[in-house]
Amino acid sequence: MVGKHHIVVRNKYVTYSFEIKRKYTIIRGDSATGKTYMCSMLKDISTQVNSSVHVSVLPNSNWQILLRGVSGQVFVIDETFPEIATKEFAKAMKYSDNYFILITRENLDYVPYSVREVYKLVSAKKYNSMNKAFTETTLLATADGITKVI
Repeated sequence: MVGKHHIVVRNKYVTYSFEIKRKYTIIRGDSATGKTYMCSMLKDISTQVNSSVHVSVLPNSNWQILLRGVSGQVFVIDETFPEIATKEFAKAMKYSDNYFILITRENLDYVPYSVREVYKLVSAKKYNSMNKAFTETTLLATADGITKVI
């Protein structure tokens, strides 16, 4: 899969809107910020999901068969998924032609994700937002030896 995909998930109580740009997107957040609620909204057929690709939650069983047989989808994996931090699951994702949104507070040692695609979910009444979890600092070295932070 190539390109960015804008995903909007909404019901009458809350809206989640975000954009995925790479194969792996990590969503982190404190307790009670709505991470698992967003995942349950994606499972519910009455929830409205606007996206250019098919978005679904990866089931706990038969996930190996599903990843081998499906291409071009966005899979959402919640922290309740038992295999989320295993080497076997990371290998299966690596060889899959799908995007993955990993909702977890665990360290994902085997997943080669970019720190630019790690977001923190912030809850604010009806509209939740995702902010970058890590900020970039650019150091600029000058001729006089003074380093400036941009």
